[in-house]
Amino acid sequence: MRGLQIIIGTLLCIILCNSFSYTQSFLDSLQIRPFTQAHYRVASFNYTGLEGLDHKIYFANESGVLSYDGSAWILDPIKDFKSVFSLAQTKDSTLYVGADNEIGSMRLEEDEYRYTSLSGQLEDQVEIGEVWQTIVHEDNIYFISYSGIFKYDDTQVTWIDLPNSHTFNLNGRLIASVFGKGLYELVNDKPVLRNGDFSFDNDIAFAFLPDLNGSGYFLLTSENGIYKFDPETFDVEEVESELSLFSKELWFYDATVFNDSLYAISTWKGGLIITDDQLEILKVINTKNGLNTDEMKEVFEGSRGHLWVATNSGISELYWSGFKSGLRNPKTMITLKNEENENSISFEFATPGYHISELKYMCFLEGFESEFIPIKDGFRKEYTNLDGGEYTFKVKAKLPDGNYSKEARYAFTVPTPWYLTAEFISLSIFGPTGIFFLFYYLRTKQLKVMNETLESVVKRRTKELVFQKDQLKAANDHLK
Repeated sequence: MRGLQIIIGTLLCIILCNSFSYTQSFLDSLQIRPFTQAHYRVASFNYTGLEGLDHKIYFANESGVLSYDGSAWILDPIKDFKSVFSLAQTKDSTLYVGADNEIGSMRLEEDEYRYTSLSGQLEDQVEIGEVWQTIVHEDNIYFISYSGIFKYDDTQVTWIDLPNSHTFNLNGRLIASVFGKGLYELVNDKPVLRNGDFSFDNDIAFAFLPDLNGSGYFLLTSENGIYKFDPETFDVEEVESELSLFSKELWFYDATVFNDSLYAISTWKGGLIITDDQLEILKVINTKNGLNTDEMKEVFEGSRGHLWVATNSGISELYWSGFKSGLRNPKTMITLKNEENENSISFEFATPGYHISELKYMCFLEGFESEFIPIKDGFRKEYTNLDGGEYTFKVKAKLPDGNYSKEARYAFTVPTPWYLTAEFISLSIFGPTGIFFLFYYLRTKQLKVMNETLESVVKRRTKELVFQKDQLKAANDHLK
């Protein structure tokens, strides 16, 4: 029996060692794609982000809502060009925005987001403050600031008196960590104190991580360590680990599950920490590894397994060459159509979820070209001096795995210049002939009239001469 236990223990040790070796090898293949103010040309400060249903990446930026489709960056400013601190998206693709003393929504209208302020719906005109969290919960939107929580139910905004909180949606329950008071639960939008012992005057829970090896959550404070949290009893127990010591030195800011088996933790001043499911540190990523700053804000995982980190000095996309993941049925989009004149047009396009460097675009202008041709100039294509007629522009991307994205299409018409129209050409060809025949007809008719007139004159003169001749003859006969 003991021999069997030894064998099983040995096998488990081998499996764990191989797993650790694979994980470490995977983490060592880190690639970082930095984006700075020079790329997106607005404020450098970014606070949080998310991947939209369209696979575009959206960030709460000091200048507004910043989006990236893999090819280009676009900024959508909000009311009074205020700083944006938090974002959330609902199933209908609406973005909800928490900003500086401002809350609102951005809805898609003709493929563009239009911002609508919700701040004016507050009956008592409560000071909103800086909205650091925006949460979707049971078809309602909760905007959390240090002056309280503002709930929007698609008809009105109401205020919930729970200031100085950081709130989380844990399996359909709203849990709030409050400075100096403890842990609360919102029950029918009423704050109920669940644990008054978990209280810090200058700290709260900034992140909840699901325990990947059991039930409950890990609760991360900024600088007071990590705790195991039971959502049923609200009991909290401190976790003694090397990672907890890191929190007191680097200050945790945010955390997320990564690659289904790892945790990624952003810090105020120490970069990004990658741990295993036991919270054992596997890798610290900072300026020494290629980040543009150690001052992290929120971190989230995209659908391709890439990590996105918002920072005070830009945005970083982290991915690992040993881990390749594609999107299901990615779609190429035409993002810009610029008709420079009647017979010249240019296009820009993107495949959200993929960086331009990963793709090879191919296009086909039906009515002008006979087949798809590769595009050498990145994500742009221009056509000039097109003949008049009907055209359909088609574009698709060859993905890293060799497959193709769903193509985008745009049909348009180039008007034919007046001097090339069939009517004008027909007139040009047959016009002179018609004019000649018309002239010939009119001239012939004129000559005929002239001949008839002349003939009439001749007949009249002849008749007069005959009459005069007869008169002369009669006179001559009389004289004789």
